[in-house]
Amino acid sequence: SMPGLRRITLNHNPNIGDVGCGEIAESLREDLWVRAVDLQNCGVSEEGARGFQHCLKLNTSLLVVDLRQNSVSESSLQLLQEQLSVNSSTQPSCEFSCGPLEPDPYSGEDLAEKIRSGRR
Repeated sequence: SMPGLRRITLNHNPNIGDVGCGEIAESLREDLWVRAVDLQNCGVSEEGARGFQHCLKLNTSLLVVDLRQNSVSESSLQLLQEQLSVNSSTQPSCEFSCGPLEPDPYSGEDLAEKIRSGRR
């Protein structure tokens, strides 16, 4: 099989916002390669989450959309999780975790400091 980009990680980029999130979701609607998109702390609100809700109706290859640390309601996150669960059930082998969201281990602490000190 031909390799492709599997994960897009854009965490901690608050200027992405709803417009950028919508553009990302739109560009992934027909993508067959990307399996995970990480957008923690990217200035996303309900509007940006709706973009991914629409995307997931067409893209069944996407297995992870991480919108933690944004202004997205629990009900919107639950809708995304339900569709992602449907997507993961259609995949022969799910290489990405699709389970409950866990807290970001780097929230509240400077990532560069953790790297310098060797802590994870």
